[in-house]
Amino acid sequence: MAELHVIDALREKRPELNGIVGHLERQVVHHRASLVHLDAATRLFDLAQYGSVSAVRDRPEINALIRSKSASHIRMLK
Repeated sequence: MAELHVIDALREKRPELNGIVGHLERQVVHHRASLVHLDAATRLFDLAQYGSVSAVRDRPEINALIRSKSASHIRMLK
């Protein structure tokens, strides 16, 4: 039979690791949102690809991003 102190240590370690995983998952969500914003800014300023600022403003995916709650700080682009 396993030693009781070993079982207790393992039981105590699990919530600690669960908390770390939760924190890292929240960081992943934050960094994914940052990537979306970075991609939108890149598209906005990549005039060689789109031709003009007005062409970028007419892109539906950028307009959707601008209207989304996660990108409220770039609403001024529209």
